[in-house]
Formats: sequence, C-alpha cells, structure tokens
Amino acid sequence: MIASLCRRVQPSDVQVFICSKDKDFEQLISAKVAMYDAKNDTVLDADSLLAKKGLTPAQTADVLALVGDAADNIPGVPGIGPKKAAALIQKYGNLDNLLAHCDEVPGAMGRNLRASTEAVNTARGLIALRSDTDLGQALDTAGWRESPEPELRQILSELGFKKFLSAIDELWPDSANQSPQAAPRTTSRAKYVLVNTEAKFGEFFAELSKQKTVALDTETTGLNPLQAQLVGMSFSWQAGQAYYLPFRAFLGQNTLAVDKHLPALR
Repeated sequence: MIASLCRRVQPSDVQVFICSKDKDFEQLISAKVAMYDAKNDTVLDADSLLAKKGLTPAQTADVLALVGDAADNIPGVPGIGPKKAAALIQKYGNLDNLLAHCDEVPGAMGRNLRASTEAVNTARGLIALRSDTDLGQALDTAGWRESPEPELRQILSELGFKKFLSAIDELWPDSANQSPQAAPRTTSRAKYVLVNTEAKFGEFFAELSKQKTVALDTETTGLNPLQAQLVGMSFSWQAGQAYYLPFRAFLGQNTLAVDKHLPALR
C-alpha cells in the first residue's frame, strides 16, 4: 500500500515522508519520497542515504536480498552481513551484475554466494515492495483537514488515549471544551482456560472433538520454522472463550507432554 501511494504521487508536486525506520522502505526513496525518523527528528533522502550507506535506493533492496531478513523469515547468504553485502553491491553496481560475476568473488564468501543464487533471487522477489495496488480515489480523500473530526475525539476518549487528547487540545484549544467524556470501563467477561493437567486435557479434548470450526494459534521460541520449538497452543471456537495448552513453561509449572498430547491433537 505504501509503495503504491509513493508511485501514485510521482507525477504530482506532493512531497512524501514515510514515518518509519524500516530498512525495507529505503528502496522507495526518490526525489519526492523520503523517510522520517520521528524519534530522532531526522530525514533520510537519496543524498543522505548515499552519504550514510554509500548506496542508492535501488541498491538497498539488493543488499537486503543478500543479507536476508530474519523478521520476515527470509534467509540471507551465509557469511555475508550488511557491510560485506554493501561492498559487493557498490563494486558490481547491482545484484544482477554481481550474480553474473559471482565467480570473481573469492573464498568462502564466493562459494556461499554461488550456492545461494536461487535463494537470493527468491529473496529479491520477496523484498521488492509491490506498487501496483489499486488505490481507487484514495488520495482524493486523504488530504489534511483543518480540524479534528468529532469521531476522533470520541475514539481517543473511549480508548483512554489522554496524551493524544491533550495534543489535540493544544493544537485546537477552541475545541477543547467539546471533548467527549470517556466511556465507562467495562469488565471483560471473556473466559480463558489453562489446560495443563491430564484431567483438564481430557475435558478440553472432549469439547474440541465436537467442534466443526476451530481457531488455532501457536506460540514458539522463534520465527524460524526449522529451528523454533513449540511453547504452547491456543484454541477457540466461540467468542469470549479460549483454551491455552502449554508444552513449555518456567521451571515448576505444569505443562502437557509434547510426545503424548500433541499427536492426539493431530
């Protein structure tokens, strides 16, 4: 969506600032698109990107394809980190040229690169931000409005975002007295059941067997599916009720046995 918005404004005189520090967005930087770091109050444009990393916006995506992204489960080339990847792209200009001359890269780095050619090309496709989303008339209704909508104050008040309400009061002091009162807090009636004994598992499994549709979520020790271990599983088949099955927990806490109870769930 963000990439499509950036592409949409290219023919216009609009200057775009992407409020994010996510490196994936660096590939979108152009004469009309920059990144804004709100925490440090800094702007990253094409010139500062080149000065900081020695890369053009297009080259940043090539570097990410070599390095990978653990958060997005995209493996990189073993032994090639951000600095080595940047040096390779700087030398060869782009990823295509690097792969065409990968035989020139010496040592273990070259061997790993040649062995990872297919994975690198796949990573490049995953990292490239698509800009062909149909936005319709989204930009025509996305302009800044002179005053906050009453609905915004109502939502902020109901959610208890007092800091944001104070900021609005500072920007529009004349409308401060129109701020709605926060909605009264209600106590959640949701029922969450911890299934960590044989007896509880039997009761849970009996109810589970009756269901035609079930929502399932897993908790693991990491994001890599080949290395992560199962911590627990959550099940729900009706609003306001859920079951949690722990397979790993802090020392001394009851858990279910993976080799005994997990096969039953399959």
